[in-house]
Amino acid sequence: VVLIFLLAAPGAVPPVRLLPEGRTLLLAAGGLLLAPAAGAALFVLVRPLRRPVLDFVRTALTDARHLHTRPSRFLPLWGGAVAAPLIQASVVASVGTALGLPLTWTQLLFAFLAASTAAGAVPAPGGIGPVDAALVLTLAGYGTPLPLATATVIGYRLLTVWLPLLPGMLVLSALVQRKQL
Repeated sequence: VVLIFLLAAPGAVPPVRLLPEGRTLLLAAGGLLLAPAAGAALFVLVRPLRRPVLDFVRTALTDARHLHTRPSRFLPLWGGAVAAPLIQASVVASVGTALGLPLTWTQLLFAFLAASTAAGAVPAPGGIGPVDAALVLTLAGYGTPLPLATATVIGYRLLTVWLPLLPGMLVLSALVQRKQL
């Protein structure tokens, strides 16, 4: 979604600003080149790994091919995979606009998509914590004052996590009182 967004809205962030500089660029390029080479060497040199890896790849490709032959399965899968982050990014953009952030909607959408992608490396339920920190830092990187960036993230979490808990709590309470659970 981030790559599609960058192609659709190149004004959100200049592509040159996305590239690391100096040693970081060399380290990233080295990692991108060495990781597949190390995986291939491991596959070739460690014979007991070959069969499980090949079985896994065959199964994954067969399942993907089978899934994509049924539009009733793959359209909701890919549609939901694209829509979910865009809806969440829209909440961030709405809260940011309501609070008067000095950023455009495309910048706010990109900030959320970039922050959630970066925070995906940290395992946390619902991304709560890492996404919040990454989003505050991304908004601050765009020049937003830190208190305003923090307020935007708190408003986003209030609308997407805490507010939906109220109806759920009421329904659960009603189901327990009626002894349906």
